[in-house]
Amino acid sequence: MTNLDALLAGIVKEPLEETRWLVLADWLEEYDDPRRAEFLRLHRKLLATCCEAWKHAERAEWQARVVQLLEAGVRPCVPARTIELAPGVSMTFNFVPPGSFLMGENAGNWKPKRGKKPPKPTEIKKGFYLATHELTRTQWHAIMGAPSEPADMERPVSHVSWNDAQRFCRAVAEKTKVKVRLPLEAEWEWACRAGTTTAYYFGDVVRPDLMNCDARTSKNRSRKGKFHNRTTDAGTYPPNPWGLFDMHGNLWEWCADRAAHDRLSRMMRGGCWDALPTICTSASRVDSTARNGGEYDGIRVCLR
Repeated sequence: MTNLDALLAGIVKEPLEETRWLVLADWLEEYDDPRRAEFLRLHRKLLATCCEAWKHAERAEWQARVVQLLEAGVRPCVPARTIELAPGVSMTFNFVPPGSFLMGENAGNWKPKRGKKPPKPTEIKKGFYLATHELTRTQWHAIMGAPSEPADMERPVSHVSWNDAQRFCRAVAEKTKVKVRLPLEAEWEWACRAGTTTAYYFGDVVRPDLMNCDARTSKNRSRKGKFHNRTTDAGTYPPNPWGLFDMHGNLWEWCADRAAHDRLSRMMRGGCWDALPTICTSASRVDSTARNGGEYDGIRVCLR
């Protein structure tokens, strides 16, 4: 085990011990890339202040620098696990530690108002490993047999229903002896926000160069972008601060939760390639019948 492996293993063991993260940052500065150390320290500040963001005006500067580093190719240093689905086909999961955040559409940029209490923080009590990418066609094919779509195998698999997702999870366990599951909505949003309180991990202004959506029109200082009219390959855009790709846009991602109004429906998060940017925020959510799987629907799994 290398020194870095030992540091990362210690973080998984005690993810709430801030000293471990800071020691990792010091190690990165001395032995790896100082930019990764800077990134890690800034990200820890965002995570520590996300439940009272209004008290920290400097957060905007921290977040802007984090995004700048991600765009420059700096990759987060977090514990990760990789499993083999078939010869030559693997799936990587990044560790998302426990923590608290303000969940929901109206919680992200909440500011104090007279007579109104702040939203109650949502607590993620246990860390979990979430797949770095939406499930690709190659990965689906490796577990489920004949591909549902024959070409462009590094694009995410679509037309996946919630029931299909459950079948995939069972098949992974049978074939690899590794158990996977769909994330809960709270886990998904915590992973997507990654300590940010803005509409997207990169801010409130739409950045079509950082996500696959329908950004052919601009609004509120947003930039216009190319409309791909399809999903894009896994890893086309930079990841968020946890090293997770395509949490905004590309495909709706099924979660484990039932819809409150209908026992037969399940929740989906993240938006899709055909959605307006306002439908691809960290808090965006829709529901659909568990047996339905359309061209906008995919999955991202986590380790059990």
